Amino acid sequence: MKYKPYSKYKDSGVNWIGEIPEGWEVKRIKNIFYEINKRSISSKEKLLSVSDLYGIKCGSDIIGDNDHLTHAETLAGYKK
Repeated sequence: MKYKPYSKYKDSGVNWIGEIPEGWEVKRIKNIFYEINKRSISSKEKLLSVSDLYGIKCGSDIIGDNDHLTHAETLAGYKK
């Protein structure tokens, strides 16, 4: 028997989610979060890399000394 920590469950209405606790509701992520469009002015921020293989990492942690994540001269104007 599968352990269920909540006493009552309901159908989520989404096939891949299945049942959820009765007091929960399903919301689209775009209705919870919003994008902030702040840009670098100083260009001193570190460039991040996003990958399904290793998640979010600082660019300098995943590339070699002679490799580059960008061909831009500075990071000015990049999203923060």
